[in-house]
Order: sequence, then structure tokens, then C-alpha cells
Amino acid sequence: MKRPIKDRFEKFIFYSTDGCWYWLGYLDKKGYGRVTQNGVHVLAHRFSYQINKGDPGSLFVCHHCDNPACVNPDHLFLGTPKDNMQDMHRKGRYKHPYKTMTACKKNHPYTEENTFFRIRNGKRVRVCRRCRNDDTKKWLLKLKTAS
Repeated sequence: MKRPIKDRFEKFIFYSTDGCWYWLGYLDKKGYGRVTQNGVHVLAHRFSYQINKGDPGSLFVCHHCDNPACVNPDHLFLGTPKDNMQDMHRKGRYKHPYKTMTACKKNHPYTEENTFFRIRNGKRVRVCRRCRNDDTKKWLLKLKTAS
């Protein structure tokens, strides 16, 4: 006879003195625990919330502790994607991609001389001047050869 799901789940938890319950099972590359429920892979903290507090439905299960491996239901709260982003900004965990990217896809450095901004689909995007010039040259050559 199978043990209750909660007992099997708790077998993979380390109860730390810092209050977090660390998931000892599989962790994905972002550090979140994963479990299999009825053949479907689900996030361990989401599963913990479900078995301890109830079904979260379509809401996000967010961490007060900012520890992706934590499955302590007292460290979890429900929120919308917007709530999750606001929580991330409030805690200083948001890193804007432009601030962390130092080069374009072709590894040209993003310097003041080599960078400009344009609006694409209503969003401000950074463009590598060197790539843009190379693309323009290819386009003009294609036009010449097509004539």
C-alpha cells in the first residue's frame, strides 16, 4: 500500500534552522524543486502550497524568503504575475537585461559610439550600430544583384 502523498513529499525536505524547508529532490537550473504528480512535472513549492493550504488555481506561488528551493508553506504566498514582478523589484532582485548585456549577439561591444536606441513594436530596444551597418550593406548588395 502506498504511503500518503504528503508523507512521500516530506521525505525530500530538509528542515533548516533559518526557517526554510529545503527541497532535497530534483532542482532545475534556476534552483526550483520539481516533483512529478500524476505523470506531470510541477514546481515543488507550488505542490507544497497545494497540499498544505489548498489549490492555488491559476495564481503564482511566490516566495517571501526568495529561496527557490524552499517549500515551507509559511514562506509562500499567492499572487498575480504583476505581484511577482513588483515583489522582485521591491526586493532589488530585478536586473534589467540592458544593464547586464555588454555586447550584441555577434559580440560587438555596446559602447556609446556603437549603440543607438529605436522603437520596435512600441518598446525601446538597443541596436548595435556595426550590425546595423553590416545588415544595410547586405541589403543594398542584394538589391544591386537583383537588378
